[in-house]
Amino acid sequence: MTLRQEGNLDEAISLQEKAIQYFSSAIELNPENPFTLSNVANSYKELGLIFEEKGLPGEALEARMKARDFYEKSLSIPDRRREVKAIWLNYALLLIDAEELGSWLYPMTVRYLSNFLAEFPDDPRGSYWMGYSLTKMAEYERAIAHLQTSVRLDPRVETWDLLATCYEAQGETQKTITAYQQASGLSPDSAEIHYNLGVLFQRIGESGKAIHHFREALRFDRSGEFATLIEGHVSSLRK
Repeated sequence: MTLRQEGNLDEAISLQEKAIQYFSSAIELNPENPFTLSNVANSYKELGLIFEEKGLPGEALEARMKARDFYEKSLSIPDRRREVKAIWLNYALLLIDAEELGSWLYPMTVRYLSNFLAEFPDDPRGSYWMGYSLTKMAEYERAIAHLQTSVRLDPRVETWDLLATCYEAQGETQKTITAYQQASGLSPDSAEIHYNLGVLFQRIGESGKAIHHFREALRFDRSGEFATLIEGHVSSLRK
């Protein structure tokens, strides 16, 4: 885990500021190295996340703007090395981190991820984040194609969960159930996934399966409002 993920935000800021100083000195020696420029961008990107967690939106935005500038510089340098293309992924993730700025960012994200996937078509991260971005744009068919690629390469809970979201948006109830079942297999103690399965089985009239999943959801999360919501579902099924 990173210092940010551990909650040591002040230490995390200090570490990233030192990294920026170090890489900035390297840039002075070789300003045409795209990897050094990208490393500075990565540090500013991380600073943006840290400031956001500290409740400092102005500082977060400033850090992200600086990250954008350094990503742009790194990608503007003529360099045919394949590894340089990987920078497009981090640039796209910078925009995804700043999604509170508005949905207008997603077409840019898709473009940057397309550049990344053109060079790394079998990288599940690129496919996942492409699916994520397209889902935000309500382009579900395209999103599903990328998410299916990602989950084939690297089965993860969040990918199956996002696939379920796409299938449900298209009214594909059985496919939604299958996707949530795959997610539940990877994370069997997720109350949210069991709840979603309960709702879906209730919708198609399979009361026994619905009650089972609602009970499983309660087993893993008995918090007030959530428990009340589930008990309402179970009561309606028993009538």
